Amino acid sequence: MNDEYPLVDADYLTLCIQGSSKIDTKTHRSLGNTSTFMLIGDKPMYKKQVSFRHNENKEVSFNTSTSLAIRLGFMAKLLDWFEENKSWKEGAYVQRN
Repeated sequence: MNDEYPLVDADYLTLCIQGSSKIDTKTHRSLGNTSTFMLIGDKPMYKKQVSFRHNENKEVSFNTSTSLAIRLGFMAKLLDWFEENKSWKEGAYVQRN
């Protein structure tokens, strides 16, 4: 992965995931550096599981965090967080109303 991309705080990512309407918040589990959640609905287990791993500094890679944000619908919040906390903005964002 390109080292120029910022890392995301694992606690912030957890809050965003728990705030998604697609996640059953009672299913959050953490073991070591892995956090797991389950999507709401009747799907096979392998399609319902959402998980990520953080490093020793409790940071998650750019690729993992953005893929979760797209899947769970909080990309705008994540982009705002990058701008505010990491002073990072790539390209021009579409104007939000």
